[in-house]
Amino acid sequence: MARSRLTPGVRAALICWAMLVAATVPLAAQDADTTQVDDDTTTIDDAESDSADLVRRAAASVISSYSVPDMPAAAFLGTTPATIARPATARDFLIGLASGVDEHGQARQGFALEASPSAIVPGFGVSLEQYREPGVNPRYLLANLLISLGAARAAGDTAPTVLAYGVRVTLFDRGDPMRDPAFLEALGDSIARCRPRAPIPGIPRAGSSTGMNALLRDLLAEHHDRAVRCMDSHTRKLARRYARAHWNASSLYVAYAGGEQLRRGSFARRRHAGDRAWATSALRVGGIGQTLLYADWTHDRGDAAPDVFDAFSYGARFNVGSESVNGFAELLGQARSGTPAGVPGRATAWSAGLELRAAESLWISAGLGERFRRTAAPEVVAVLASVRWGIALRSWLSPAE
Repeated sequence: MARSRLTPGVRAALICWAMLVAATVPLAAQDADTTQVDDDTTTIDDAESDSADLVRRAAASVISSYSVPDMPAAAFLGTTPATIARPATARDFLIGLASGVDEHGQARQGFALEASPSAIVPGFGVSLEQYREPGVNPRYLLANLLISLGAARAAGDTAPTVLAYGVRVTLFDRGDPMRDPAFLEALGDSIARCRPRAPIPGIPRAGSSTGMNALLRDLLAEHHDRAVRCMDSHTRKLARRYARAHWNASSLYVAYAGGEQLRRGSFARRRHAGDRAWATSALRVGGIGQTLLYADWTHDRGDAAPDVFDAFSYGARFNVGSESVNGFAELLGQARSGTPAGVPGRATAWSAGLELRAAESLWISAGLGERFRRTAAPEVVAVLASVRWGIALRSWLSPAE
């Protein structure tokens, strides 16, 4: 009788499946509260441990994406503006500033503006050649400099308006496609392929006396829309391919935001509300690894002296990604001054996760910590010795996605 042969990938998948089933059996007999070890609602008898957990969760919520905010002023206010003015000329910038002040000279609520000095200041324009110059390049810094303004008011009619201002700077980014000659050449070739190869039938030659009738306008609009869709499709494909190939590129970003409390919206009755600064760095590690570093400092002056506090959140994360193995290890922490009694001034937490491709469209993962629980969402999950095991039909930890 012939023996059936299993491929190594299928054999590994079956073995891991059996391990997961064996791990699930004793857990099924336990109480439901003991199986959900990572549940946010789990009670902690030790008050000090509970306070430390609050600080850790605060740090985890701050370090959500290891990136400085796109609009520091909005991050300082803790709001997401429904409409953001992005002027492209000096005239539009002045009009945008004027729209943030009402007829009584007070700051308007919900005002948000973001601009690049290289676009609105005459003579600050940056050409592609200047942008791509190697080494310490002031023009590159100027082209990626963003300033932002915003105004919001807390709940309550007597609450002061907070006017926030911020700046965001890209010091360097090795994954910038506009500094990659190969990408620009491929982009130019893809756009050229969308250009008509021959004169469009039905369109008169240049210099012809034929007027622009409705049929001709429709014909031109159809060819224009077709060329735009073609260029959009090619550009998206190139961008996705470039992002997957450069997911672990080195970079360094910094940002700052400050705020002023305006009593009754008046600029004459202002008081400094605080400051906040961000810095994030990515370091390439070979072809499949990346180290991320994050720092976030907050100085909040509050409404009175007892409310003043300083907080420093930090994070370090190592990502590894390939066609068959993905994983991460992470350390989060936060140090605070001016905390209430009973709340620790410092706390740290760590998490880690690893997933292996056992066969085509079959991934097996294991990990520890709250961040792994939120990141990975496999179809089958079991918890054994505080380690979450799962099986999924797709990769959840790939940093290139």
